Amino acid sequence: MNTVTLTQPGKKSLNISIPASWNELSLHELRRVALHQLMPYPKGAEELRKPAIMLDIFKYRMLKAFKRQILAKKRAAALIEKMDAEDFGMAQADLLKWMWQENQLTRLPMATIKVPGIAQPCKVPAADFNDLLVGEFEDAEIFFALFNSNKNHDHLMQLAATLLKPERVYNKHYSADKMLPHFNRMPADLLFIVYLWYAACRSLLPKLFPLVYGGGAGGESVTAPDLTAFTKCIHAGAGPENGTREQIRALPIKEFLFDMQLKAKAAKDLQAEMDAVRR
Repeated sequence: MNTVTLTQPGKKSLNISIPASWNELSLHELRRVALHQLMPYPKGAEELRKPAIMLDIFKYRMLKAFKRQILAKKRAAALIEKMDAEDFGMAQADLLKWMWQENQLTRLPMATIKVPGIAQPCKVPAADFNDLLVGEFEDAEIFFALFNSNKNHDHLMQLAATLLKPERVYNKHYSADKMLPHFNRMPADLLFIVYLWYAACRSLLPKLFPLVYGGGAGGESVTAPDLTAFTKCIHAGAGPENGTREQIRALPIKEFLFDMQLKAKAAKDLQAEMDAVRR
């Protein structure tokens, strides 16, 4: 966290904690970020999106600081009312510049999410894909690519329905499509937060398993995504060691990719040895 000190003549200074990374944002702040990202700004006003997000976060943190120091709520409201998004963005741009550099939301700030119509709260996956299963990743990759391609809200719902479940265990009979009527009643900003989290965690995989991803950055074309790319990876990994396709789908994604990384390294080392012999 960063700290900003707000001073006013004749009054006590106010220390305001400002997030220094994506994972320090509260759920309220993430929802505001998501709403601004989803909001269609008027033509010519797109540049106001960033300062508006920064001002929203600053206002929220400022109000929290007032409550901690037991100062009048009216005083906070009066100061907040006077703030202008464009002026604030120009003055405080460095505070939240990390937000525009790279999405690094690898941890969601809640353990469960209540989905309308589902009695039991849905459990949120662990940070950094640490409990994500191969089957979940395979299905999520399709909806993630489709949403990137066409921004269709249905694909956002399908992505969330794939990742948010009452129990975080493999169930081959679970159908995200059957859950869509429930996720259709879920606020769009919450769905988009799940998308942001997935995108950030996904972007780390090529760095962790470079040989599996061929040294690439994991950013395929959004105009023509290969929806079966990871399915092909599963078929390549199937065999006596990893089991059938269905057994692989029940494995943790990082465990499977680690095994594929080891195999890719062994193949690379063997190729290097053969090349050395030929010389």
